[in-house]
Amino acid sequence: MAGCPVKLLDSPVTVQSAPLLGQNSDEVLGTVLGLGTKELAELREQRIIA
Repeated sequence: MAGCPVKLLDSPVTVQSAPLLGQNSDEVLGTVLGLGTKELAELREQRIIA
């Protein structure tokens, strides 16, 4: 993984990998759309989300 191309001695940068596809889906759908655990499970059963 590439580091930060700019070197700032007083401002260290923590390099993190990007989230995997779908890794934060429950959190995003819950926060943005206000869906609960039960609603997410129903959408998965209907194969609307993975």
